[in-house]
Amino acid sequence: MSLTSPPRLHNAAHDEERRVTWLELFYDLVYVATLIQLGNSLSEDISLAGFVRFVIVFAPIWWAWTGMTFYLNRFVVDDLWHRLLIYLQIVAIFFLGISLEGAFGDLKAQFVLAYAAVRLVQVILYVRTWEHEPATRPLTQRYVASYLVGIAIWVVSAFLPMPYAAELWLLGLGIEIGTAVAPGTRALVSALPPDVSHMRERYGIFVIIMLGESFIKTITYAAGTPVTLEILTFSLVGVFVVFGMWWLYFHDIEETTIREG
Repeated sequence: MSLTSPPRLHNAAHDEERRVTWLELFYDLVYVATLIQLGNSLSEDISLAGFVRFVIVFAPIWWAWTGMTFYLNRFVVDDLWHRLLIYLQIVAIFFLGISLEGAFGDLKAQFVLAYAAVRLVQVILYVRTWEHEPATRPLTQRYVASYLVGIAIWVVSAFLPMPYAAELWLLGLGIEIGTAVAPGTRALVSALPPDVSHMRERYGIFVIIMLGESFIKTITYAAGTPVTLEILTFSLVGVFVVFGMWWLYFHDIEETTIREG
């Protein structure tokens, strides 16, 4: 690691094959911990309303992780400033995680501001690429513009009561997703395709971690409980479901070609 080294565009056709970095793995663990808290909230309220609240909060968190995943896939950077920015984002994700339980209640403003901070760090990361990678400017300026609009909408929602705040969350997310899938953006992405191998590995590792955490959560909850026929049957079914999810996902990953566009 150097003190300062500007981000550079990764070219899969000329550079060596990329692998997931230790920083990326550490970063993913923080998101996994946050998603576990979100799963706990769903476990406590499995009603239709509880599921809707889960989806409304899960969608922007997943979108934020996906946005960073594509940034780290497309750009190669590991200097002091980059690590400090990632550290700041990890802190924001931490506060995001501890706010989830009250996202629709007393901790709404804290949740909103933490999420806005997560997105703002990503904007700063893209701005760092502006001077040093002119070829990416048409694409990055689209991302930055939509992110800033989304951040503004989220900040406004901090001052509104429910359900209006949640409606603004979905509006901000819709603008960002709409920008990402717009024909003009997709054309720019095709000209600067992500590294398919690195992307496959990044998503695969994240899924593996999430599946593993399901065992940790279950074992922690059931620790010290005598094994009965009911618990044994439930455990066998639960492990089968997790194993089935692993099988379906990674069987598809191994036999499916990910298109660069």
